[in-house]
Amino acid sequence: MKSSIKKKFFRTFFIILIIIESLLLLLSNLFLDDIIISANKVLIRNVYNDYEAYFNLNQVDTHLIQNISNENDIGLVIYDHEEIIACSSLFICQGENPTIPTYISNYFPYVEEDDYASRIIDLEFLNVNQLVNTYNLGNGRYVIFNKSLDSIQEVNQIINQFIQIMGVVVLFIGSLTIYIIGNKITKPIIKINHYANDIAHLKFNHELSVTNQDEIGQLAKNMNLISKKLDIALKELNEKNEILKDDLEKEKELDRKRIKFFSTVSHEFKTPITIIQGYAEGIKHNVVKTKEGLDEYCDIIIDESKKMGSFVNDLLNLSLYESGNFMLSKSGFDFVELIENIKNKFSEAIRDKKIHFEFDPTKPYMINADKYRMEQVVNNLLSNAIKHVVDNGVIKITLEESDEKIKLSIFNNGDKIDEKEISHLWNLFYKLESNKNHIGTGVGLAIVKSIVELHQGSYGVKNVKDGVIFFIEIPKNNTH
Repeated sequence: MKSSIKKKFFRTFFIILIIIESLLLLLSNLFLDDIIISANKVLIRNVYNDYEAYFNLNQVDTHLIQNISNENDIGLVIYDHEEIIACSSLFICQGENPTIPTYISNYFPYVEEDDYASRIIDLEFLNVNQLVNTYNLGNGRYVIFNKSLDSIQEVNQIINQFIQIMGVVVLFIGSLTIYIIGNKITKPIIKINHYANDIAHLKFNHELSVTNQDEIGQLAKNMNLISKKLDIALKELNEKNEILKDDLEKEKELDRKRIKFFSTVSHEFKTPITIIQGYAEGIKHNVVKTKEGLDEYCDIIIDESKKMGSFVNDLLNLSLYESGNFMLSKSGFDFVELIENIKNKFSEAIRDKKIHFEFDPTKPYMINADKYRMEQVVNNLLSNAIKHVVDNGVIKITLEESDEKIKLSIFNNGDKIDEKEISHLWNLFYKLESNKNHIGTGVGLAIVKSIVELHQGSYGVKNVKDGVIFFIEIPKNNTH
């Protein structure tokens, strides 16, 4: 173990040094040329910006042009109507009557007015590499800068040689330093490792002896302290572990429900709020010019407001049902009459989807329950059936009576429900994966569940041959 950790320590830092030197060489070879070229482009742009106003003058001071070139080590040519009027570039201005080389002038038409173009010209036959920036001042005047790039390779070679030499020196000094430091560090680490292994096997019969006065020495003291207290802590931990697991799971579940609650509520409010805002702004900005149009806008705003209000009421009711403090207001009533009244409320929706509605009771079904809450249950179940039934489909309501209970079943021949999803249908905000396109908040069935449970009843859903049946069972004479 002692030899192994030393080798790993030494090998790791040695490899790091090799990698650093290799990266420096690689980065130098890959990017140094581009860095130098970019720096020269910036230099030329700065010179142009500093003297832009001067370059537009009719009278050009050749002495100033030469000074600009000398100070910045660049060539500078002012070219006006096919004539060089000032030149300090050895690359371009050669001989008594210099002219702009064609490999530069041919590019003039591609430089838009008040703009510039940058090119690197490689003339192999002259062994020349030049960075050329051409600025179009308009009216046939151009300013041409050139900067020699021949020194880039020399600079690159010098830097690479320096990196290589310094790399050897750093490797030698670093290796020696790493060996000495590594030997000093690893000894107490090995001791601590053996002691930690004993603790891992619950052996607390001796103390660790490390004389270091640094963090490692402090670590050794802390390990001794841990060994004294760990036995007691483990016993207490084992006792509380199961309780803690339960608490954590409950907290996680609460967090998941809280996140889902706010996400879903925000989503449900987003659409009506957006619609209300849009139509309200339309009214404010006089988008509609007629009374009929204004009435339509107001009706839409009112309708969306009612939807939001209904959603909030559903949430408040559900919260009240699940609080454990809600008291049912029970009375005797005919379940058949209640269903008929609710059916009439949905007559328009039934007619629009051309639904064949079947409900033909042969007698009254009397029940002792909270009539208002049971109306919510039937309303939500019937609304759910209408949403999911196919056009020209069938909805069938049946009532069955036993000595103690009345069972309400609502059948619709819509799509069947995946068996994996049936157990989640009654959860707050749950929506079928296969029916995401149906409008709904995912609150209705959760309210049904809560009200039925308050009545000491039961509920369920099952797939049948031609569709789906939702059902509830309510005690006829519930006195709870």
